[in-house]
Amino acid sequence: MKKLFAGLLTAGALSITALAAGPAQAATNGHEAEFWTSTSTTVTISGNNQNGVPVQHSWNVGAETEFKSYGYWWVGTITYYGNHSHSKTCYIPVSHPGDFTSCTGLTAN
Repeated sequence: MKKLFAGLLTAGALSITALAAGPAQAATNGHEAEFWTSTSTTVTISGNNQNGVPVQHSWNVGAETEFKSYGYWWVGTITYYGNHSHSKTCYIPVSHPGDFTSCTGLTAN
């Protein structure tokens, strides 16, 4: 009985350790996107997040700057556009060195 109890305690401890894994890293489960804003002061990205859930998010940005979607990770093809630009698409791989995928910059309308 003592061996069975000790075995259950060990298995339980291993299960708890597995559940307490650290947060995902962008480089192994999607990436953050980066691109040039052109004359846009608001940008929107829509696509699947790192969990495969369709999402859309918008940011207020500075015109003529490099935009980075810090904290928002994407997987697969995203669509992005600005308030003064045409929409573009960019493929975001699941795994790639680094945290960002560089996408083609926006162009003014």
